[in-house]
Amino acid sequence: MPNPINYEKIVQSRESDLQLQNLISNPQGLQLKKIVMPNSDISLFCDLSTRTARPYIPKEYRQRIFSQLHNMSHPGIRATTNLIRSRFVWPYIGKDCSTWSKYCIPCQKTKVSRHTKTPLGSFPDQTRRFDHVHRTFPTIS
Repeated sequence: MPNPINYEKIVQSRESDLQLQNLISNPQGLQLKKIVMPNSDISLFCDLSTRTARPYIPKEYRQRIFSQLHNMSHPGIRATTNLIRSRFVWPYIGKDCSTWSKYCIPCQKTKVSRHTKTPLGSFPDQTRRFDHVHRTFPTIS
C-alpha cells in the first residue's frame, strides 16, 4: 500500500501555514519539535507530548489523511478520531473528524438510527400445563 503522506509537500506547505506558526509560538500543551523522518532527510514538526512522535498536518492534507484511515473500515466517529489522534496532530482534530464522519455516505447508509422494541403480549391464564404452546418462526428478509 503506498504511503498517503507526501512529506516533501508537507514541508513546502508549512512555511505558509499560519496555524503551525501560532502553535509554535503558543504550544497549548503540545511539545512541537523538528524531527528528521526515518529513511529521509526531511524534518517535520512533531508533537512529542505522547509516547509517539505525531507529525503536524497542514490544513490541505487533513481530509486526505482522514479519508485514508476512515475509509479502511468506517469505524465511526470516536474510533476514527482516536485512530487519527494517535498518529497525527492538528488544531480541532476532534471537530474535523466528527464533521467528516457525519458526512460519510457509507456510514450514513449503515447507521442504525433506532432499535424497535416489540411490546410484550398478554396471554390468558391457562389452567393446565402445556394447554397452550407459543412458537416463534424466524423469517429471513
